[in-house]
Amino acid sequence: AYGVVLSAMAITASLRTNNDASYFLILFGSILFGVSDNTLAFFKFNNIQSEAAAAFIMATYYTAQCLLS
Repeated sequence: AYGVVLSAMAITASLRTNNDASYFLILFGSILFGVSDNTLAFFKFNNIQSEAAAAFIMATYYTAQCLLS
């Protein structure tokens, strides 16, 4: 169910009708948020621990939050 919500967020962001600067901020923010959560899920569900992955997840997550704010 959560994957559906993430997909809906990315699709909705891409379907916005205005193409001003905020369009690209929202679009890239939603894509980065999806990348962050999918990476997190992959490592959690496969019981893989990696400091590099944790850094990547946090970097993409915070960048997405900044772009979406």
